[in-house]
Amino acid sequence: MAAGSAGGALLEPFVGWQTLFIGTSVITAIVLWLLRPYRSLFDSPKVKKLPSVQQVFAGYRTVLSNVRGARPMPMSCGTVSITLGFILGWDFTFPNLMRWGKWVLG
Repeated sequence: MAAGSAGGALLEPFVGWQTLFIGTSVITAIVLWLLRPYRSLFDSPKVKKLPSVQQVFAGYRTVLSNVRGARPMPMSCGTVSITLGFILGWDFTFPNLMRWGKWVLG
């Protein structure tokens, strides 16, 4: 995925975003058409019986009882913020967006 987004960012000035989207659609259609013989490998098993509400909450309780699953929210938000900074560039992170909002919105 990272190679595709970087490649798209490099190709866009030369071919334009419309051509980039159409090219991606065409390549995706070709790949899916070539994978037709293997479609039985991609079938997901049918669920015979849905879990009860109690079983769902028991699963959440099991995840949250783990130290990693119950980590504090700021750490998760910090990880998401750092990732957002890498994806969008540091000029679009939260503090800069707040300054931009004050500047534009007055």
